[in-house]
Formats: sequence, C-alpha cells, structure tokens
Amino acid sequence: MIQIDPRSAAPIYEQIIEQLKILCLKGVMKPGDKLPSVRELATIIIANPNTVSKAYKELEREGIIETLRGRGTYVTEEAQLKLNEGKVLEMKEQ
Repeated sequence: MIQIDPRSAAPIYEQIIEQLKILCLKGVMKPGDKLPSVRELATIIIANPNTVSKAYKELEREGIIETLRGRGTYVTEEAQLKLNEGKVLEMKEQ
C-alpha cells in the first residue's frame, strides 16, 4: 500500500500524504474506505506514530480524509473532486 523511501529528501509525513493522494486518484482508495489507524500504519511502514498523525491531520485539513471519533479514519466523499481540482491547477501552473 504505502512505501516509504528512507533515502528520499522528502520528509516521511509528506511521502505518506503524497502516496495516499495517489491511491485516491488511481481509485485504489475510494470514498468511504477506512484507513489504517495511526498506530497500525506506523507499525506497517516502521515510522513514529506522531509522523503518521501529522500526515493524517494535514490530509484532514485538506478535506481528503475525515476522522470519526471511535469509528476510525475514512476517505471523504469529496476527496476525488478536491484532488482532481488540485491536479488541474497544477497542470495550469506548468
């Protein structure tokens, strides 16, 4: 699912954010899909839970994911739209 490159110049939390966005754009993760908990993902990718939490908070701020207390973290219904808008803006800038 998510692979971290320890040799990359990009911080781990940015790699997590980017890879989750790519998974959503490719349709691997669909709206309503549940993400692993912070501790589960930290264990899977061998990272500090605070790093994963930082990535999740940023994705939540961007409206890509939402955390429902006591139920978990899910991809939002608007995630695809927001990511597509971001790609269009990125292409226009280039």
